[in-house]
Amino acid sequence: MKEKCGITNLIIVMICTLSLIINSFTVGQDELLALNANKRLAFILNFLLSDKGTFISNGSMSYDAVFHNGQWYRTITNVYLHVGFFHMAFNMGALICVGRHIEKKIGSIIYVLCFNIIAIIDAIMVSRIFPNEVSVGASAGIFGLLGIAVIFLIIFSMLSLLLGLSSFIHHFSAFVIGLIAGLMICRWFPKSGVEG
Repeated sequence: MKEKCGITNLIIVMICTLSLIINSFTVGQDELLALNANKRLAFILNFLLSDKGTFISNGSMSYDAVFHNGQWYRTITNVYLHVGFFHMAFNMGALICVGRHIEKKIGSIIYVLCFNIIAIIDAIMVSRIFPNEVSVGASAGIFGLLGIAVIFLIIFSMLSLLLGLSSFIHHFSAFVIGLIAGLMICRWFPKSGVEG
C-alpha cells in the first residue's frame, strides 16, 4: 500500500481518519440528541455527515477565531478535519488518486510542504473574502496538488511535441477522450455535492 499511495499520502489519510474518529467521540449529548432522539442513530449520523464535535468547533477555519482571537493554528488544523465520513472518504480518495503521482515526482518533503502551505494560504485568502463562513477539509491542498499536476501536464505536453506532431496529437486526443469519459461518468453516476 505504501508504494502505491506514497508514505505522505498515508500519513495524511491516517491523520484525517484519526481526527474524524476522535471528533466523533467528543460530541456532547445535547448536540447528539439534536440530530436524533435515538443516541446510537445520532452518533452514526454525526460520524457520517455532521460537523459537531470538539475538534471541529476548535479547529475549523474561522475568520473571527484567526484574525480577532489569534488562533492561527486553525489555518492548518481545518485541513485535517472533515464534515463526517463521506466528506473525508471523498477527499482522501481524491488525495490518493492525485497525490501519489505528484509525491513520486517532487518527493515526500516538498509534497507535504506544498500540500500544507497551499492549504494555509487558501484558508487565509478565502476566509478574508468570506469572513462569515467556517470551513474544514483537505480539498484546498488537493486542488493545489491538481494545480501542480497541471504544470507537469503542460511540461509533458511540450516534451511530447518535441517527439513529433503525431506523438502530441496521440497524447492530446487521449486527454480529450479522458475528459469526455469523465463527463459521461459524472452524468451516469452523479454524486451529491460535498464540502471542501
